Amino acid sequence: MNRWLARLLDTRVPALPLALFRIGFSVVMIIEIEQMYRFRRLLFDPMPYVIESTIPSGPLLLIWLAAVLFLLAGYRTRLAAVVHYVMAVIVLGFGALPHGEDWQGDSLILTLSLLLLFMPSDRVLSVERLMERRRRAREKVKDPGPVDVRLIHTVFLYLTIGLMYLDSAFFKLSSPMYLSGLGVWAPSTLPINAYHNVSWLMSQEWLVRPLGYALLAFESLFLFLYPVRRLRLPLLAVGALFHLGVMFVFPIPVISLLVLALYLGLVPAGAYERFTRLWRARAVSLTVYYDRLCPLCRQTVAVLDALDLRGAVAWKPLQDHAAEEPQLAAIPEEELLHDIYAVDRQGRIHKGVDTYAAVLRTSGWLAPLGWLLGVWPVHPVAQRIYGAVAEKRAREGGCRDGVCSLARPGAPAAEPAPHRGPGRLARPAAGVLLTAWLLSFVLIVPAGPLLRTYVTGDGALANRLENTAEYYKSRVYPWTGWTSHGVFMDEHFVNYRVQTMLVFEREGREPLRLPTIRPDGYTGSYNSGRLWELWTFETVKPELPLDQVERNMSRFVTYWAVRNGIPLEEGRILILQRPMDVTLDRFRRDRLADNLSQPWKEVGAITGSPGQLKVSFTGEPGNQSGLYGPRS
Repeated sequence: MNRWLARLLDTRVPALPLALFRIGFSVVMIIEIEQMYRFRRLLFDPMPYVIESTIPSGPLLLIWLAAVLFLLAGYRTRLAAVVHYVMAVIVLGFGALPHGEDWQGDSLILTLSLLLLFMPSDRVLSVERLMERRRRAREKVKDPGPVDVRLIHTVFLYLTIGLMYLDSAFFKLSSPMYLSGLGVWAPSTLPINAYHNVSWLMSQEWLVRPLGYALLAFESLFLFLYPVRRLRLPLLAVGALFHLGVMFVFPIPVISLLVLALYLGLVPAGAYERFTRLWRARAVSLTVYYDRLCPLCRQTVAVLDALDLRGAVAWKPLQDHAAEEPQLAAIPEEELLHDIYAVDRQGRIHKGVDTYAAVLRTSGWLAPLGWLLGVWPVHPVAQRIYGAVAEKRAREGGCRDGVCSLARPGAPAAEPAPHRGPGRLARPAAGVLLTAWLLSFVLIVPAGPLLRTYVTGDGALANRLENTAEYYKSRVYPWTGWTSHGVFMDEHFVNYRVQTMLVFEREGREPLRLPTIRPDGYTGSYNSGRLWELWTFETVKPELPLDQVERNMSRFVTYWAVRNGIPLEEGRILILQRPMDVTLDRFRRDRLADNLSQPWKEVGAITGSPGQLKVSFTGEPGNQSGLYGPRS
């Protein structure tokens, strides 16, 4: 173990995959926080707009968003990672957000947020890297070139997804639905899960059963196959296709996006290098001549050169190379030193602001800024600013060009020796985290059904193991996200006999459907991501306590009514339900279409005004006596 750990700490790999993971994860978190902020009254308030949350959810989420934006940019990255982790623990771990206890996306967010505390994910593609290049240019210290990181950071990402897949596979190996090859088909044919109509695909039994078995094999084997170098890209490609499919079919896009962001950190750096060759420039399109005795010029060159991802711009000190350029021969040296000049492939000369506009256009991805810099009124304003800076910029070596230094830099700084070995605390900390993670996995597995199904049976030993696992999860989950991963299992759907819809009815007006369901019967805008979990599994799922059903229905109704100015006292909310076939282990062609074609029946109503709503059921089959449990 110690030798293996030493190898992980001593082996260096390119830093690009970690940086792409940081960027991808940050983008997904922006999407997730945006949804939480937009629906914060529904998610945080005990009763939206009536009984407010005891925590300031709006400011809390804005602080979290600010930390994620810093993380995305790679600026003050370590501090941003700490703030992000603290926010995740408060909101998702310790329940400032009082919903989504089984929301699998939160488990991934917590685990990846913990790892980001220790990952050097800002070594490339970050503001801090640009600032480091700028500092080195100012002090005339040579840039070290490509940056690398320790292999162990990639291993932690690999363990995150590998152990999650393996635990999920353990659940599936005890599931009649998955063992019959219908684990992909069955959930997609239930309207409560359907985000898009894929009946044309799910009606092909010859296809869906192999897909179900392939999913089971993929999750079972990923942890063991990914270390085989030749299999990494094919495995990640298969996983990406699977998660893109999940994102299209089911209303849980954030979970798939989190996994795809994690995959960015697992793609070998060599694959990225081969990909970048496809769009790198084949030849230099623009040559820029800059004053190497000007610290500001060197810093600007260092930053713009880093942003030129196509490699289409060549930067040359004019003192050494201007004489080689025929197009500049007629320009006096004083003018060359006063303004920055560039020559493009067609021989055209660019000067001052126009040089920077040409650089931005040539870089490709910054071309819109280059075009903007060349149009009125931006161009004259930029020219005025550039002229003021050019007149006052500091130079080393006196006033040869008539521009005197305002500040003379000291002696060039010595280049620091690179520190290649792990720090004193790196090995013990990595060893503790790895050991705790693997032991936690062994302790948590008994909370799933695998041991009970194949080893212990339903006995006292099984109960003790499960209770121990549940107790352990409750202690470590808020800090680490380590938990069980029973996603889309039989018990989630086997008793889900009806789909529920709420419709506001008032005399003389068109009925208004609450947007938990679209007019075509698929999940609506109030029914995606963690809102889907809140509605589908904490509000209308069969066998929930009746008072929980009433309370959460009232919350959805109150939020919708207040936000949209709906006068509830002028009508009533109808509770409509329609039956669903939820057979999970027997294939039935066109089942989604059949489920969607079932008629709606009124089973209850919600009346009153926000804060004083009353939920009542009719007493017919499919109501509280046949669908929901007793009051808790």
